[in-house]
Amino acid sequence: MGLLGVVVITAVSLLGNQLWALLQTVGNTISTASGGAGG
Repeated sequence: MGLLGVVVITAVSLLGNQLWALLQTVGNTISTASGGAGG
């Protein structure tokens, strides 16, 4: 359980970070494409 828990937590952490970065990139792209002045 201990090792499995560490692996699961690490995987979720990495996936969460990638997903957050992807969301930020998409959000920035949409902001730029739509004028970006709205903030």
